[in-house]
Amino acid sequence: MVRLTSIQSSGTGRGAIGVYCYTSGECQETCRDQHHAMMGLGEIVESCEIAWKQGIDLYSLLPVNGMPRLAQCLEYTAKICDGTCMPSSCGTKSQTTNS
Repeated sequence: MVRLTSIQSSGTGRGAIGVYCYTSGECQETCRDQHHAMMGLGEIVESCEIAWKQGIDLYSLLPVNGMPRLAQCLEYTAKICDGTCMPSSCGTKSQTTNS
């Protein structure tokens, strides 16, 4: 569990919250399609839930403007799936960075 906490909070792998979830609310798969975006977010939520049941809160990691980054990505993706037009970096160079 210590390794999972380390990976999620400061890891550089594609499954880490700080790598998969961008500060804009987009995630790595947003520009690909929403099926992949939801699948990736689901896997991160699953690891957060496993940690939560063991007394470790990964849900609240990496807040941006007071909101955890995972929550921002979940909200952004839900709005797209609901038909809301969201600002996007798709097709721009910035989609590959996580600033």
